[in-house]
Amino acid sequence: MPGSKRPWITNGSPTKSVGFMMPVGKKLAGSVSIISYTDSLQLGVQMDKSIGTDPKEILEIYYDCLDEMLGKEWRDFEKGKKTD
Repeated sequence: MPGSKRPWITNGSPTKSVGFMMPVGKKLAGSVSIISYTDSLQLGVQMDKSIGTDPKEILEIYYDCLDEMLGKEWRDFEKGKKTD
């Protein structure tokens, strides 16, 4: 579901980004958050040390899955600028 297309105003200033994380505890070893806001998509990953200590490893798994679905061209995307 798309998020807000316009930034929220807080104390008279536009909010540049928003995010959330689910708590991680004894029964939940990790969490993933995905949020869209002002034409951007943010992915958050949180995990217990018993799962791993390098979040880049988890992100690479997501990147590989996105590569399969979208092709590697999505990695060249810059906000407001699309490649050919």
